[in-house]
Amino acid sequence: MYRYFVITLVLLLVNASVLHGQELEAKSKEFPRASFGLKGGINLSMFSASINSESRAKPGLAVGMYLKKQIGPKFYFRPELYYSNQGQKDNYVYPTGGPSIGTTTTNMHYLNVPLLFELGNKMS
Repeated sequence: MYRYFVITLVLLLVNASVLHGQELEAKSKEFPRASFGLKGGINLSMFSASINSESRAKPGLAVGMYLKKQIGPKFYFRPELYYSNQGQKDNYVYPTGGPSIGTTTTNMHYLNVPLLFELGNKMS
């Protein structure tokens, strides 16, 4: 799974750089070229707790990229590619509150492709 994610990310970056490097012959002064950006951070996620376990939040990585293009007066289209790692850590205990039975960590990998539309002033 990780290999496919890396290949997809590299192909999208190469494609975005090629698109960014091209210039149209008839430029419109009203609508500027598309802008490209990266975003990233960390998230804390936790699923609902199961029976006889003490759940804790699991830190995960969140990275992505976006392309923002003005398609009308004060109207923008912004597709994104976003990867997020989520899950939780469980510590299983006896129902009577005895010692720990064992621990598990659940990892979930998400690849999101939101297609966003923005209405309003362009923020710099």
